[in-house]
Amino acid sequence: MEYLTHLLIIILIYSLSAQGFNLVFGLGGLFNFAHIAFVAIGAYVAAILSTNFDAQWYIGLFTAILVACLVSLPIYFLTFRLNGDHFVLGSFALSSLISMVIVNWREVTKGALGIAGIPRPRIFSIELNNNIQFLLFVFVLVLFSLFFLWCLFRSPFARKIRSAKREISYSLALGNNVFLTYALFFILSAVFASLAGAIFAYYLSYIDPSSFVLADMIFILTICAVGSPGSFWGCLGATLFLVILPEFLRFIPLPPGVLGPLRQIFFAGILFIILYFRRAKFLPYERIV
Repeated sequence: MEYLTHLLIIILIYSLSAQGFNLVFGLGGLFNFAHIAFVAIGAYVAAILSTNFDAQWYIGLFTAILVACLVSLPIYFLTFRLNGDHFVLGSFALSSLISMVIVNWREVTKGALGIAGIPRPRIFSIELNNNIQFLLFVFVLVLFSLFFLWCLFRSPFARKIRSAKREISYSLALGNNVFLTYALFFILSAVFASLAGAIFAYYLSYIDPSSFVLADMIFILTICAVGSPGSFWGCLGATLFLVILPEFLRFIPLPPGVLGPLRQIFFAGILFIILYFRRAKFLPYERIV
């Protein structure tokens, strides 16, 4: 039962993070490698506030979202006018910069040692130390978030960003403010990434820089690729599929040192196959210069 509860919590957290990435990558065609950095920002802000200042969970979540929004603005303005592969490299460089800050700002983030003893959320007089209680808490929080995202995917704003993804010059000719539309989706993507990161920190009660590395970004990208970029339900289904499928590897009688790399090879192979056969969906689109 504990194992199943753990899997469900991880699925909910990854579904929120993947849908956030799906906003800019799936709908907007922006290959944003800085997405995992926003997950890290949310986790570290919530962890620092709860351990150093005894802040309540809702203050930690709100502050994590606020900080992610403030950080996303300069990243957006710096990278949006880059074209094609340059956008990918620019977002990757800024993500690496944030990772270096987390590793080297030891007075605040404790560097490579990470932050331990992050308390679970307390609702009234109930502290959610039991994983089933925490699952119910995460389920309600993620359910409201996904409902908002589902409405957003069906909104006129989503149609605007889809039209800009296909042909930006036509979208501009119709009077759409493409720059502001992309900015809105970029910020919302950072919001849901930071929310997923904060929940992740509260669940594990410990985070360190190795929790937010390139391999995690590749996993989120694989979810969007398998679920079809821009598809809300496809992304949810792919999250469920890709979180559960590697669990069968645990039943293979191999040493733990082999199973970890084998899991990464497994995801890399899936991503390679998807990109090879559906590469037209992942080619860079025209953007503002």
